[in-house]
This record gives sequence, C-alpha cells and structure tokens, in this order.
Amino acid sequence: MAKQTFNEAEMYLLNNWTAACRLEEALNTIRHERYAAIVEETGRMIVDKLGKADFEYQVFPTQNWGNGFISFWMKRWDGGIADKQVPSFVVGGLKLELLLTDDDASDDMPSACLYTKDLRKDGWDLEKLTHKIHSAAADILADFPARGGEEDTAPICYYLPEGRTGLKRLLFEDEAAFIKTLVEHGIRIAELAPAVTKVLSENSKKDVM
Repeated sequence: MAKQTFNEAEMYLLNNWTAACRLEEALNTIRHERYAAIVEETGRMIVDKLGKADFEYQVFPTQNWGNGFISFWMKRWDGGIADKQVPSFVVGGLKLELLLTDDDASDDMPSACLYTKDLRKDGWDLEKLTHKIHSAAADILADFPARGGEEDTAPICYYLPEGRTGLKRLLFEDEAAFIKTLVEHGIRIAELAPAVTKVLSENSKKDVM
C-alpha cells in the first residue's frame, strides 16, 4: 500500500491553499508589523518617561531566539566606551506566541528584570556584583513586587502580576492600557538605576572578580 505523502492537516492546507496563504499573510502582518509597532512604542515611551538624555533602548518582539522583550539601560554605564558590556533592564516574555499561551505554562512568563549577563564577558563576578546591588537597593527592594524568576544573570526580577491572561486581555481590548501597563513596569524596575550606577561607579572589576 502506497504511503500517503502528506498527513491530514497538511492535506487540509493543500486543499485550501489560497485561504491558507491569506491566513499566513495576516499572521505575519499581525506579528511583524502591528504587534511589533506596539512593542516599539512601549519601549519609546519607557525611555521618554525615564529621560531620553539618560537612557537608550532596543526592542526584540518577534525574534526566534528571544522571548520577546524590551531592553533599556543608562547611557552613562558604558563610560563612553563603544561596545562596552553594561547591565540592562528588561521587560520580557512579550512574544505574541507566549502571550497567547495559558498562564499555567510557567516558562517565559512576562517579567521585569535587571539583567547582568553581559557583564560576565567583561570579567565581573556576578555573584559579588549581585550582592552589592542588593545592598545598595535594599530600601527600594523592600517595597518591590513579589520577586520571582531570578537567576545569576537576572539577579532582581519579578513576574508581572497581570500575567499572560491580563496582558492578553489588555492587548485585545485596549492598546493604550496595554502599553501603559508595560511602561509602568519598565519605570518600576528602573527604580534600581541609582543603585546600579552607585555600584558600577564605586567598584572596579577587580573588586568584583
């Protein structure tokens, strides 16, 4: 008996090829244009609120290698040295495919974090650096949201209380409220900026190696 070339799902698409192509085009428009523009606007608004003179940002909403995130950092942290590794704040877990997943799926939950992974490339000891940042930010952390998702390269992190379900509802029903919510979390995690600045300015790599 001959083996069928395509399975049932593939045959359905082949038999409805024109409609399937239109659906694919619509999905790509939503993912790479419409939603990407929303995330870009969110990153821009975070930096506008924090001060464009002091902060820079990048957004990665759809890349295959990430979970969909906004990254922002203080310009002064690189000391004017091109390509210097610096800490960054990240509002992540924003990839559209993840937001459409149930909250029960715990991987890559929406979160706001201080991210220090890149400093390892510059010779910093992340454990010692984390301890110093925790000490410098003790007063701020006392009033921080319940923390979770922390690891050696993301020493301060919390899951967004809205979860995927809440963010998805905002995205579907009120774009401005979706952006406003993420901006508020961006500003909240950036409250750590003075503590990070203090630690970086007072401690050379030799102190935390």
